[in-house]
Amino acid sequence: MYQLRSQKIRTRVHNADQNTQRFIPISEYGEAITSLTVSADRNILAVAEKMALDRFGGRPTIQIYDAHSFRKRRSVTINTEILAREFTDLSFSGDSRYLVAQLGAPEWTLNYFGWEKGKLMASLPIFDSTTSGSNGTVIKGLIPGDKKVIRHVCINPNDGTRCSVIGDGFCRVLLYAEGELSPLASTIPPNDYQAQAWISGNRLALATKDAIFITDQSALLTTVYFPIKGTILKSISSSPRGFVAGGSSGLVVAFEPSLDDPHGFRIARKVTFPTDTALSVQTMAVSGSEGNLIVGTSNNQIWKTSLAADELQSEESKFESLSQPFHHGAVLGLDVCCRKPLLVTCGTDKSVRVWNYVKRTCELVKYFPEESYTVALHPSGLYLLVGFGDKLRLMNVLMDDLRLFREFPIRSCRECRFSNGGHIFAAVHGNVIQIYNTWTFDNLYNLKGHNGKIKSLYWTPDDALLVSAGTDGAVYTWNILEMKRENEHILKSCAYTSALCTSNGKTLFTVGSDKILKAITDSIVTMEVEANVVLTQIIVSHSGRMMFAGVPV
Repeated sequence: MYQLRSQKIRTRVHNADQNTQRFIPISEYGEAITSLTVSADRNILAVAEKMALDRFGGRPTIQIYDAHSFRKRRSVTINTEILAREFTDLSFSGDSRYLVAQLGAPEWTLNYFGWEKGKLMASLPIFDSTTSGSNGTVIKGLIPGDKKVIRHVCINPNDGTRCSVIGDGFCRVLLYAEGELSPLASTIPPNDYQAQAWISGNRLALATKDAIFITDQSALLTTVYFPIKGTILKSISSSPRGFVAGGSSGLVVAFEPSLDDPHGFRIARKVTFPTDTALSVQTMAVSGSEGNLIVGTSNNQIWKTSLAADELQSEESKFESLSQPFHHGAVLGLDVCCRKPLLVTCGTDKSVRVWNYVKRTCELVKYFPEESYTVALHPSGLYLLVGFGDKLRLMNVLMDDLRLFREFPIRSCRECRFSNGGHIFAAVHGNVIQIYNTWTFDNLYNLKGHNGKIKSLYWTPDDALLVSAGTDGAVYTWNILEMKRENEHILKSCAYTSALCTSNGKTLFTVGSDKILKAITDSIVTMEVEANVVLTQIIVSHSGRMMFAGVPV
């Protein structure tokens, strides 16, 4: 069972059984991946690339790979002059010999390839085109007009000469014969079809926004309704015992043939997600004989469940995360525990997650009613600081939960940091750095000096010094024992975002908006390194021999 995920210049293959990943590099001339598909026997992978305009005239190309060795087997493209830059959808035949590829605007042609020989066997325009061709001739399509949307193409797994194409207001079943694609006579009613799947008996299941039409390729047999009214169906997939469907309600339903009606279907199972957040199903796939269902949701997560016969005894069950429950938004805060292999993150998805970086697993996920801005993990790994819009909260890290222990009246805290000993912590409150005792919760000191937002806090290994940097162009070194400012560096033209120092506290390293990495000793800049890009964060290894820098995406 594999998860395939397209990125701009590479494809990621995830082995769900071994929980391992591998990246397949795509063509050096490709600009983006627009579609991909895997053959029914899981041996062949096809990836559609949008090519650069200065390469092959910008004609889109389909790369064919061996799904086991990941070696490229063939490249397929259209050799005639076209204006379209991408293939929008791909589908293999059941025997893996043929490949259907839907070309995008302005041609909108459906192309039938014998990919093993790299041969285009037939093509058919779906919409009328008035901009295609070098001489501007009008090409008549299967569907009048060119303002509609093609959503999906699919080959009949039992008959490689038949394929279907759906979109806004239409569904057409096409037959390949004697080098041509031609539509079959049909009485399937026009509708805005969202998804389709070939199911047992050469029947075609068509998902509209609120119902599922079961057809025999040419006529409507019956209509199946989703159990939750108002659900906008977005995906449907065949299964060993029928088909599954899902949409905006966040519920996935498995349907099986009815015992009373030869064309009817009944609900065999309902599957929900283990989260209180409302999720919308975007795409689904079933791994044939294994009966494993993979679902992609609106929060960019991938889930799995089993549709095996012995699992269907449960009327309602839940999905599990395919690999790990990753953030589905920007990550705003991160901290690492120095005594345990743990790190903690928070993000715009209103969640805080604790990770084990040795096991490479997510140990704990906690959702909150509001967004959190920063996190800090105690050296023991048992306590956690989380900054919210109203307060800074100290929490206990339990095996399966984060439990509130203490609140501090610090609004919109965006930077906080435990000392290396864990006995005190620093938190930013406006332009002031507040130092608290971890055990008594007393506010020990308030460090004042910054005139702008404080973006960085860093403790020396012995906790004697605290380094702070802000958008006001100031970098300060504070002596915590004497509660005074020892060194300072101010450059108002630069908004500093990160600063740290050597273990003895004598040399500071800073980065900011001026794209320069600086080394500062006794308040004097002793070294500058041009980065040619804005560096937002820096960190030094424990040995002091390596420095890592982050840049904005």
